[in-house]
Amino acid sequence: MRKFLKAIILLLFLWRILVPLGVFAQESSTPEVPVDTSSLAFSGDIEILIKDGKWDEASSLLEKELLAKPFDPQLMALYTKVLALQRKWDLFFSVAEKTQALNSKDSKVQRNYEDSLSLAYDEGIALAREGQFEQGLDLLQKIESLGYAKDRWLVDQIVISVWQKKFEDAIVQYESLPPTVIASEYLLRAMIAPYRELGQQEKLLELYEKIFEYNPEDVAIRRAAFEAALTLKSFDLAHEYSQALSAIE
Repeated sequence: MRKFLKAIILLLFLWRILVPLGVFAQESSTPEVPVDTSSLAFSGDIEILIKDGKWDEASSLLEKELLAKPFDPQLMALYTKVLALQRKWDLFFSVAEKTQALNSKDSKVQRNYEDSLSLAYDEGIALAREGQFEQGLDLLQKIESLGYAKDRWLVDQIVISVWQKKFEDAIVQYESLPPTVIASEYLLRAMIAPYRELGQQEKLLELYEKIFEYNPEDVAIRRAAFEAALTLKSFDLAHEYSQALSAIE
């Protein structure tokens, strides 16, 4: 009986010592998987090159890395951004479509991809502003087809129509805007020329009223509204505008 008790005590003693040391740890426990940080480190180096304006070097390194990792969303998004900075638009759209197809939820990937589309969009606007309408619109329409800035495109295509002096088109586009798109002061001011050039005084007056909501003390718009009211023989309204002018001049 004593030997049995001694054996029990010895087993309890060994259990208290060996369990903390992991001797009896379960073999089925899941081992910790090491995180491969090589891609992240490489991406960081590329971002430094981009920031320093070394786009050709960044592009060359990315192309080599993508040969080994063709479906890496971090690398694809960065490559898309570099191509936008280099204005290599044919290759840009090819890579952008593939990057979008990867459907990455990583915030950094999404940010770089969105940045690349923003760069391309701004370039399209700049081309149109310079009078290169065909090139600018082609670029903007391709970006819009990727699902980027749809509401912004609805507004900007109206403004570009005004720049092209396609006033009837601009009015149709403006009056077809969905209610979810709130006309900015920028858009409202752009629409002054189409309504004025086509002699649509009532619509022009409505436009001025909307601009007042943004800038009630704009003297030039108040004076234009006064003249439009006189043209329409809305003398009470003209008198109201005249009083408002006297108060702010």
